[in-house]
Amino acid sequence: MRLKDYGRKPALRKEFVQNPALLTIGVDISKGSHSACFGTKSRILTQKFDFANSREGFHKFESKIRSLCQHNACKQVLIGMEPSGLYWYGLYERL
Repeated sequence: MRLKDYGRKPALRKEFVQNPALLTIGVDISKGSHSACFGTKSRILTQKFDFANSREGFHKFESKIRSLCQHNACKQVLIGMEPSGLYWYGLYERL
């Protein structure tokens, strides 16, 4: 699912981000491995989750997303990445 373009409608953007069924993920990109932090509106679910910058690492990341969505009844996912150099392209294309 693609994030909707709310343009100049900050109220709709705020409503989306504060949805209790939203899993928010922040990813720190690096050359060999990436680090992710998972959370919902009310709490942090995982402080640090490391996965390799490879096909197997991306599969591990996707599995973690699926399990957290199922366990926490999240219906939407928002992923924010720090695009460092060109190391983010692989993860971006996979997602």
